[in-house]
Amino acid sequence: MKFHIVVLAGDGIGPEICAESQRVLNRIGEVFGHRFEYEPQDAGGIAIDKYDNPLPDHTLKACLTAQAVLKAPMGGPKWDKIENKKRPEAGILGLRKGLDLYANLRPVKLFKALQDASTLKPEVIEGVDMLIVRELISGIYFGISWLKSTPFFELKRDLIRFGIFPPLARRGRGSLKGLSGRGF
Repeated sequence: MKFHIVVLAGDGIGPEICAESQRVLNRIGEVFGHRFEYEPQDAGGIAIDKYDNPLPDHTLKACLTAQAVLKAPMGGPKWDKIENKKRPEAGILGLRKGLDLYANLRPVKLFKALQDASTLKPEVIEGVDMLIVRELISGIYFGISWLKSTPFFELKRDLIRFGIFPPLARRGRGSLKGLSGRGF
């Protein structure tokens, strides 16, 4: 199988992280018979320097047509003093909004071989297998306050609040254990 991936290498250690991530993906491709086609694009600080825009239109368009986006860290002290709408973080928010990304999924699982590397006691961390869902609900996340009173907002909020969320259901676990955030 062939996959088209846009690579947003970002700033600071971002390019190094992306290079190593691509090495890992390429090895996965070798083992499982996949091929990855990478398309580098600029976003974040590097895009500010080149285009005076943290998320140029051509970058977002490329991301929308790709099958996946590999994004590394963006930003750094160099861009801390510029206006908010042109900072690297604005590019990240624009990417989330443009791709309609509403949640960040962070799996947490302890592998036996790494148990001693944890700062937590073995009896506390042993057997950990959970999925942290960080909501990025577009209207709330992007500060559009009028969305809070719409039925669409209510539906999205309730789906997450009460755990009717596909990745959780696929895991076969029981329920959503806790949730906190602005507006809930």
